[in-house]
Amino acid sequence: MANDYLTWLLAIASFAFVMTFTPGPNNIMLATSGANFGLKRSMPHVMGVAFGFPAMLIVVAVGIGYVFQFPVVRGVLRMVGLAYILYLAYLIATANALRGTRQSRPISFWQAAGFQWINPKAWAQAIGATSAYLSLDFDKYAQIAAMALVFLPIGIASSWIWAAFGVRIATFLDTPAKLRTFNVVMATALLVTILPVILTY
Repeated sequence: MANDYLTWLLAIASFAFVMTFTPGPNNIMLATSGANFGLKRSMPHVMGVAFGFPAMLIVVAVGIGYVFQFPVVRGVLRMVGLAYILYLAYLIATANALRGTRQSRPISFWQAAGFQWINPKAWAQAIGATSAYLSLDFDKYAQIAAMALVFLPIGIASSWIWAAFGVRIATFLDTPAKLRTFNVVMATALLVTILPVILTY
């Protein structure tokens, strides 16, 4: 039984690692925040993503997420998510201030946590995790708690690394023109990473 549970935990950890470290809206936005605002100012964004998804996962796994299985609800979620991501892409593409002279500000903890609820990749991730890894062999609520606890440190590591990656890139963005180009590229990447999820979710 212990070996089965360990195998289950390793499977969840592998899933969490792949889903959190691969490019997606959260990671593109974190890298952009790191490049534009630095790591310290991006930490609320980092922690909002890292804590926001496990909280969402718990709610979905408990059963409230069942409502979002209905096509009409999923359609509304898809449209709201796409509209907000288009808005974020616009904000990223038009941000052109250099560090120390910015007029914009980084995403807050609560904004980042709340974004998970309209992030199609986060929904696909939460529904995929609960449908694939909730097992009848173990206590349901213990499994949900374990899944959230597995995602939390992996999410913190992933979010921090992507923000730090943005900080590293910022060393090359020493002119307004370079920063504008970077922001346009990242805005485009944000749209590219989310379109497959939007079309298939």
